[in-house]
Amino acid sequence: MDPYSNKKSTSNSPFFNSKIICPICGVPSTQRTIKPSYYTEQEVDIILRPTKVKWLKKDIAKEDKRQPRLFYMRHCIFCKFTAADNNYENPVENYDISTGKFQKKMKFLQEKSANFKQIVTILSQGVNVLQPDYFQAVRLHLLAPFQLQLIEEVGKKDAFNIARYYLRLAWLFIDLEESEDLYHKYIPKINKLTQILRKNWKKVPSNSEEALLLAKHYYNTTLIKSRLIKSDLEEIRLLLLMCRVTIKLEDVKDSHKFLFGSIEKSRMFERRRKGMVAQVNYDEQELKKEKKISFNAGAKRSAAEKEVAKMAVDFRRMNVMIREVQNLYDDFREEYDEKQMRKAKNMLSRIDTERKTQQELRKYLVTKGIDDRVAWRVAPDKKKKGILSIFKRKEK
Repeated sequence: MDPYSNKKSTSNSPFFNSKIICPICGVPSTQRTIKPSYYTEQEVDIILRPTKVKWLKKDIAKEDKRQPRLFYMRHCIFCKFTAADNNYENPVENYDISTGKFQKKMKFLQEKSANFKQIVTILSQGVNVLQPDYFQAVRLHLLAPFQLQLIEEVGKKDAFNIARYYLRLAWLFIDLEESEDLYHKYIPKINKLTQILRKNWKKVPSNSEEALLLAKHYYNTTLIKSRLIKSDLEEIRLLLLMCRVTIKLEDVKDSHKFLFGSIEKSRMFERRRKGMVAQVNYDEQELKKEKKISFNAGAKRSAAEKEVAKMAVDFRRMNVMIREVQNLYDDFREEYDEKQMRKAKNMLSRIDTERKTQQELRKYLVTKGIDDRVAWRVAPDKKKKGILSIFKRKEK
């Protein structure tokens, strides 16, 4: 019997309950979601976290208004399998692994791995999918990627969902870090939880920065090893998402690498598109010269034109996404450089600069964590005095 009561939702309730069969153990349980027609998420931040929820139904009771991202995960109360609402029923949709093999490996972990069972028991203790709060949401956002990481085909290859879960975990941590009330209510519980988990899970994240570092790691695994990134547009979208994450982490080197990697990828894509256009036109001209224009040639040209048109649309999408992220990067870089400039000048004010060369000053700043470009601006090579300087002194 399902331990959760399956109350019918009233007309003014934003919640919808449904019985869903677990894809691992096959037992149905009640899952709760918020009706999409009742709200819209707005004003996303740099890591695409919605910062505002607009409720579309005015007759919703105030106590029913809950943060939609608390309902993101579905959780089987029997075998404890946990996944996002859009992956729960078909968890292998975005993996290069069969359903049977995935089920077999998950069941093996559930039945044979003592470490797995211990972590899962701790994270699933007291879960009530009908009444989530931030503490429960954090636990489920830890449980879902933890389970997937231990399946090699996912954790070391098709890791996009693991990265996505850690990114959304970072959203939850940021919610808590930005609200004094939420922070005092939930962070002590989360800190205690992660201290317990760390005995068997060394890299369990306990704040937004640690969650983002894990998201970055698994997005990078996906980029390098997954065969499921099948188009240039998908690869550029992933590179730009990684750029967003690294900007949030204030990682200048990697944010620059991912941004300009996406730009170079888009340029290669456009060169390929133009080459295809030129080839189609050349082939048609050659056929005209030889008077071999046929219906088949026309069909081939039509197919090529459709492909070129699709590529043109994709290229426009790439440019829109790249411009948006480049603006974010430029703002970040300007602010970052200004912060580094102030820090570098403060460092130099504390040492005897007269006894050091400009090269020594730059080396000192870089060893203290100052960006090389900023170090050159703060301690540039002194300009050599040319012959004109002699005449200037005489004029004085």
